[in-house]
Amino acid sequence: MIENSEFPIIDTSYWMLGDKAWVAERKANWERIEKYYSGGLEKSKKGMSILKRFYLKGEMPDFKALKDWDNTERHLDLYSLIWLHPSNDMNVLVPLRDSYVNSPLIVEQDIQFGLRILFQSGCQWPAMDFTETDVSSIFYTNGLNKNIFEIILGDFERPYFPDSADPTWVIHKFKYGYYHIIDMAKWTCAKTLSFLSNDCLYQYEVYLDFWIRGCNLDTNYFSTDNYQFDAPYLLKALHRINRFDAEKEGDTARVRFVHKIRKLLDEHEFHPTFKELWAEVKSDTSDVKGLWRL
Repeated sequence: MIENSEFPIIDTSYWMLGDKAWVAERKANWERIEKYYSGGLEKSKKGMSILKRFYLKGEMPDFKALKDWDNTERHLDLYSLIWLHPSNDMNVLVPLRDSYVNSPLIVEQDIQFGLRILFQSGCQWPAMDFTETDVSSIFYTNGLNKNIFEIILGDFERPYFPDSADPTWVIHKFKYGYYHIIDMAKWTCAKTLSFLSNDCLYQYEVYLDFWIRGCNLDTNYFSTDNYQFDAPYLLKALHRINRFDAEKEGDTARVRFVHKIRKLLDEHEFHPTFKELWAEVKSDTSDVKGLWRL
């Protein structure tokens, strides 16, 4: 085991290359994993080769040589680093994440692409209507979405990537403000839920805390043109949350989300305009046309 090493040197003992069954299982899993990098999350042939070597053997890319590689999909992005690692132990992955995001060898695109996978695979796809959609090529973490989210986002008291002082670039963590409830509420419209919905990030307190922090920073939103455009969609989103028949559906991840966000809307000190919208929705018993149609 390598301790107190500097990135990109990592502990490769988690890759049990001397165990034939373990190696065979990793090779079999790679055929499935390879398909996940599609649908807008493709990487180049070179990038996929780097991911494969990391997944199967624990081989790290030459970050120094690849730092100036002009490719928006990059190679071993932050999400792939955490997800493809053999260990699920937070005590292993959190220090690895910290050394990655704070390394001068990491560029902004390495974080951005990782965040893109995180939010698409953890929220957007699990909340979709899968009546006519094939899920075989969609990232599936086997119930680890919450852990991966917590590892990647890190300390909420640090609102930017990287964590280190005086970085040459920054990425804001809390970029989803009030308007994000429009996306979250679309989950209530899905007629057919896939197994992916069981681990949708919207249901977890840590994700809703993430959203609230974005709202708290979004202080000028209600005085902008963006709000004027979003207003009818915000109202519809709130109506969906208020009128969703949670009792009929029973105990599902979606119902847990609905209960939690209703409680937040009732109790949290949101912007007065947003509170007024919620109060208006709760008192409105009129028919809302197209409420469940996306």
